[in-house]
Amino acid sequence: MPEMSGFDLTEKVRSDRLLRHVSVILVTALGPMPDQAHGADVGADAYITKGAFNDDRLIEAVRNFV
Repeated sequence: MPEMSGFDLTEKVRSDRLLRHVSVILVTALGPMPDQAHGADVGADAYITKGAFNDDRLIEAVRNFV
């Protein structure tokens, strides 16, 4: 995203009382553990790396939150 990172957006969602209940699934090229831990630290509910991404994995993640 050109204006902010997914981590930044997740932090904004979590800090907004009207949006904090929305599930956040990060789909990112950043795969190393420090990046995954950062995703969890900012409040992401799921973290999928683009290298491991496929439709089934995304659908499974979404099903966990509906």
